[in-house]
Amino acid sequence: MKSTLPPQLGAKHGEMMQARVRAVTQVRTHGTQRLPAAPRAVTVQPAQGGALVIWHLPQRYDDVTGYRIYVGTEKNLSIQIRDRGTRQAFVPLTGGATPPKQNVFVSVVNGFRESGRLQMQTAALSDTAPALVPQPPGDFLNVFSGGLDKTQSGQPSGKKTP
Repeated sequence: MKSTLPPQLGAKHGEMMQARVRAVTQVRTHGTQRLPAAPRAVTVQPAQGGALVIWHLPQRYDDVTGYRIYVGTEKNLSIQIRDRGTRQAFVPLTGGATPPKQNVFVSVVNGFRESGRLQMQTAALSDTAPALVPQPPGDFLNVFSGGLDKTQSGQPSGKKTP
């Protein structure tokens, strides 16, 4: 069956492109209704007064709008990050001569829903331990952050490794 409508270019095409840009901005800002995937490669490095929590983007990251970090229990929200390019946070923990072990949970949010929470257990360094500044692992900067802010591929080296 032949279409009797002529192809729509010109003003209609411009309107369609503007609608597409608005839709992409809406998804990047607020996410979608689907359940986001959990973060990958979550690691915790103890330090004095707390711990550095580091993670990578989930495999499917189109609608990620931020992260949540819980300390102690899954209901005790400690840090909420509203930037999908941020992939590390310093979590304050109880110190002392023998600091207690605490649970740290990390999850992904997309504006509407939250992924499952990944649990790690850690403790702050004791007050008698030598001062240690936690550092992200060596390959941390070469893993895609999702922000496309370093080069066209989002990588400092220019290579694509999602």
